[in-house]
Amino acid sequence: MRLLSSPKSLTIITICLITECILIGYIGVWREWFWDSVSNHQLYVFSYLLTIFAGVALLACFVSSYSQFLITIVATRMRSLLSEKALVMNSIHTEGFEQRLQEDCFVYPQLTLGLIFGGIRQVIITVVYAIIIIYQLGWVYLLFPIVYTLSSTIVTAYIAKPLIYLNYVVQVFEAKLRKCISPINLSSASRRQIQFARATKKLSYFQVFYGQITVLVPYLILAPVYFSMKITFGVLMQAASAIGEMITGLSYFINSFNDINKWLSCRKRLKEIGVL
Repeated sequence: MRLLSSPKSLTIITICLITECILIGYIGVWREWFWDSVSNHQLYVFSYLLTIFAGVALLACFVSSYSQFLITIVATRMRSLLSEKALVMNSIHTEGFEQRLQEDCFVYPQLTLGLIFGGIRQVIITVVYAIIIIYQLGWVYLLFPIVYTLSSTIVTAYIAKPLIYLNYVVQVFEAKLRKCISPINLSSASRRQIQFARATKKLSYFQVFYGQITVLVPYLILAPVYFSMKITFGVLMQAASAIGEMITGLSYFINSFNDINKWLSCRKRLKEIGVL
């Protein structure tokens, strides 16, 4: 399969991605000026900065939406390539072949492009906000979000490990159920679905808990330097946002695990029929 089914579209997506990250980085710098104007009761500066923010945010939204549109177009072309190859392989007798042709050939390209460009986006944004943190506070403050997210990612990987296998097994039993609805197949599919739901519940508990705690982490890190009067209120809000964005970027695996899990399962099923 040719990943670059549309080199021109992928180039435009990359340009949009870089442009969006630059705009988001500018907003990161903007936060210091904005919150300083609030702290100093500067109404004119406050109004001016709000106008700037509105323009930059709207442009970022447009660029992001257009890149998502192009990703969908490229994914649709990749789906056609996968489907054509699957039909040529003549795997019609493979269990669940229709599902793999209709569902997996559609989902796999979407997830592949989404994970690739989503990962690149988070890397760029993480670097941008790391620069802000270094400039305002020093490189030592990079250690806090790195240690926090690394330890949380290890815990997530441990909790989520069974889901990769269970997601694949659920799809296999669902394929059997579509082929032949019987009490045995129905019972097996239900049992596997319950096992998958229980494993998903554990991961969801941790993801929700992690998301709630993460909101407070930047302020806990910065509280000592702020209350000792070493930074202004504007720097506090800017740095807190930067640390939060950096944590979000470094938490890409945690936040995207469900998509990664689906991608691995789709890839395994498509490899079984010789498409990949």
